[in-house]
Amino acid sequence: MTRGYTEPMLDVIARSQRGRVCEYKRSDRSIVTPYVIKVDGESNDPFHISLDDGKRVLHVMDTSVPLDEGLLTSESSDIYAEPVLMDGVCVIRLPFKGEMPEGTEVLVVANGYELRDDARKLVSTIIELREKAGFGVLICMLGVADASNLALLSYMGIDVFDDSVARSLGINDILSTPEGDIVCDSDMTERNISIINEESEKTRSFIEGGRLRELVDQREFSSPTS
Repeated sequence: MTRGYTEPMLDVIARSQRGRVCEYKRSDRSIVTPYVIKVDGESNDPFHISLDDGKRVLHVMDTSVPLDEGLLTSESSDIYAEPVLMDGVCVIRLPFKGEMPEGTEVLVVANGYELRDDARKLVSTIIELREKAGFGVLICMLGVADASNLALLSYMGIDVFDDSVARSLGINDILSTPEGDIVCDSDMTERNISIINEESEKTRSFIEGGRLRELVDQREFSSPTS
């Protein structure tokens, strides 16, 4: 569903390695990366994911794109699902073997979570996606970021993340911190959401200071994807 789509603008504010701070504008709404999308978030957020009968819908400004429709391929399969492009938002599923559709502004990897425990494949996939997308496209990978690896993922070239891992860990009484996970005795969801957003802001500051590699090195031994 689309309402009042207008030509967007992407400004790169700062760079550090492959990490970058960007402002993405459409009409009078904008986000600054690194950005963490709320799952089941408030409808007034520029980017958010709502749940409709258990299926995810991504809202980018005034464009709504289903994430769990069509051919739900697995990253480990040999089956290729065609990308879905709507108002500049391109949703793909891994494995992605095609070319980036013309007009893509935001590339969304709907099943990125399948690579969370395969660091080598995750790195090669991100590099391949960035090469295909170029630097005029935001890359959003869902289901892979937590507080310990967000800086590293940004360093590799991901611009937009979501808080689904933070929520999943929190529901299971696990506190997710930049230094690693801690088993607790109560729901840690809200704390985890707060922490991953703080880490996103810190990553942005290190990029602006040209010191992203320094932050990544600090997180290296706590991240499951390092």
